[in-house]
Amino acid sequence: MGLSASQGRLLLLTARQNDLEYQAQQVSQQRLALAGKLDEISQEYETSTNNRQMIITMQTSEGTSVTSNLTYAKLVSGAVGLDGGLKQSAGINTTDYSNSQAFRLSDGSSIVVSDKSEIPDIDKAKEIGDNKYSVNGKTYVVDEKLNDNGSNVNYLQNCLRNGKYIIEKHYADSVSQDKPWKEISWDAASNVADQYYDADDAGAKAKYDRLSKQVEAQDKKLQLDLDNIETQRDAVKTEIDSVEKVINENIEKTFNAFG
Repeated sequence: MGLSASQGRLLLLTARQNDLEYQAQQVSQQRLALAGKLDEISQEYETSTNNRQMIITMQTSEGTSVTSNLTYAKLVSGAVGLDGGLKQSAGINTTDYSNSQAFRLSDGSSIVVSDKSEIPDIDKAKEIGDNKYSVNGKTYVVDEKLNDNGSNVNYLQNCLRNGKYIIEKHYADSVSQDKPWKEISWDAASNVADQYYDADDAGAKAKYDRLSKQVEAQDKKLQLDLDNIETQRDAVKTEIDSVEKVINENIEKTFNAFG
């Protein structure tokens, strides 16, 4: 093989080597993305199997026990009772809501509602901030995530656990009439159980197994592709070394001939 032909061959091999290295980088990036996806799947599974729910046990008029998931709608509608001296009173009339309620949410300084329609005299309310209103000498915060649906079903409970919101009870007796709304502790109520929710664990496990197997299958294919690229790259590297040797020998012969 002449010097010119060897140089041309070397250029082609170098280009092929660069192309294979680029392919290897692409496959490695895909495998890295799959690793991130698998981590997300694992995190979702962990969250699903470690979620908690606040369950309230109440006595019906027939004397039977009924358990219920603590939600915002049940809390403000009076469908939930908290014991330990904190049982709700029926027929409480307040000026804080458009309906009669015994319990409400607060962030410590403002009344918290899930929709503007819950604010009395909303047409007279003055917006004083993002989802924050002032009316009748009271401040209201609208938090639409409190609507008990979809992914927000446990939103209220998480807010209670982390202290973002507190539950307040209405006392209509002569002693506390000046401050009818007072904070109560949900975790001090004996009929409230903050427990692990395992009803969705089986479904979460099945989903985790299915998705993780898909990711592992994709990663296995990418590993095979990467092994094939590495084999080709080794072969090209070997041929490059051979061609470079031929070129060096041709150059050495040329110098010897004219030396």
